[in-house]
Amino acid sequence: MTAMPKSSLAGRCFSDAVLAHAIVLGNRHGILDRIADGSIVIDGACDQSMASKSHIVEAVVRTLWATDAAEVNKENGRVTLTDFGKELYQEREVFALWLDAYSNLLAYWLQPDATTPSDLGSIIKGNVVATSSAAIGSRYLDQDVLSLFRDLKPQGTLCDIGCGNARRLFRLCKEFHLKGIGIDISPGALQAAEPIIAEAKDEGIDLRVEIGDATRIRGSYPDVIIVMQTFMTHHITSDNFCESVLRTYPKIFPSAEYFVFFDTTTSEDKPEAQLFSPGFDYIHRLQDLRPRTRSALLSVFDEAQFDLIKEVNLRVPNSYAWVLKPRGPRG
Repeated sequence: MTAMPKSSLAGRCFSDAVLAHAIVLGNRHGILDRIADGSIVIDGACDQSMASKSHIVEAVVRTLWATDAAEVNKENGRVTLTDFGKELYQEREVFALWLDAYSNLLAYWLQPDATTPSDLGSIIKGNVVATSSAAIGSRYLDQDVLSLFRDLKPQGTLCDIGCGNARRLFRLCKEFHLKGIGIDISPGALQAAEPIIAEAKDEGIDLRVEIGDATRIRGSYPDVIIVMQTFMTHHITSDNFCESVLRTYPKIFPSAEYFVFFDTTTSEDKPEAQLFSPGFDYIHRLQDLRPRTRSALLSVFDEAQFDLIKEVNLRVPNSYAWVLKPRGPRG
């Protein structure tokens, strides 16, 4: 393979779009992992160790090579990642979140006669959302979350509304010797949580997950001392409805001392071309969701009768953690 001439800005943009798809495909089939550990060797058009996927391997490798993300050794055919490719590999779960978990949604709106379906959630891959979000959280958020919880010194039972695969809930329960309850609306997410629950059981941690809608949680959880809701409030529209939902939480969790909310907001100004932000805004607007600005969300918390105790800037762009306490009587 020889170096290819650089194209126009339009060509670069198109090539980057193809590269993004190759990252998603290579991640799903484990090809990126194999390249990263040096076990992909190209012999002509065929990768000997993945013969049944040779056409996919070739497509991914040639795209990585053409966009300067990978190199192919002329002597032995071994594929290696460049510095650019290593950065892409580290961020592969961000690509998986927006371009794999929502791939059916992206394809749906390309249909010429597409109209908003009654249940957009049915075409979203909940298991991919759960696993990729957990991986992104482990890379960018978990250290900040652990630090925040150390300050709160939680005891008793922690409930995570929108728990995904429950990996973060498990880690917090393990770190602070808590019991855990996870609630998520996606059966795929709860399926992804099954090995986490099994791991928790093996370690003697009381952890369970259950199906539930964050806007209509049934029953009461009097043992829960701290509640966290992870990247959910931007899905609860309108503002009036979100406020009414949040007002129910102190009644559902009457013993909770703190409510900790994590969320990403839309930029107050023109957003920068950051890795996470354009995907967040684009995908949510395709779902007819308009994420709130930070100031708008803080107003929702206030109208829902919560006092802001602490705000933490997270490492994902435009993302925060808020520690809240409810005002007024409960029950």
